[in-house]
Amino acid sequence: MAKTKITPDELRAVLRAFVADKGSQKQAAHALQISPAYLCDVLNGRRVSGKKILDGLSYVRVVAYRRIDGA
Repeated sequence: MAKTKITPDELRAVLRAFVADKGSQKQAAHALQISPAYLCDVLNGRRVSGKKILDGLSYVRVVAYRRIDGA
């Protein structure tokens, strides 16, 4: 299992490739069981990818916290 971190922009690129493979945003949204409007919002950076999108692309969200130096 790959443990490479990717940026939100890189994830959107993966999602765009998924859309291209499915032929349209409508077909991709149907395959992911999400609304076409939600998919459009994610592709345009207005919303973040949720569980259905991440599951469909075989990704998981990882949140990390780091202490600020000198705090």
